[in-house]
Amino acid sequence: MIKVILSGANGKMGQVITRLVSDMEGVTIAAGVDINDSIPNSYPVYRDIFDVREPANVIIDFSHPSCLDGLLQYAREKKLPI
Repeated sequence: MIKVILSGANGKMGQVITRLVSDMEGVTIAAGVDINDSIPNSYPVYRDIFDVREPANVIIDFSHPSCLDGLLQYAREKKLPI
């Protein structure tokens, strides 16, 4: 099972990815990250990438460019591909 952290989870593309992954076998969204955490999802959504505690294999990023530095730092520390 591939576990994904979805950055930009509550944006338009993040919600498209959420719907697509829900129909896939072998892939699940472990956690999301978005400054807007008011949309209900089947996975936890955090406002800050460093609050994510769920294990993951990869990060999919559809966030705002201003989030890139923190996202890259997290990916380096956790040794995750983006």
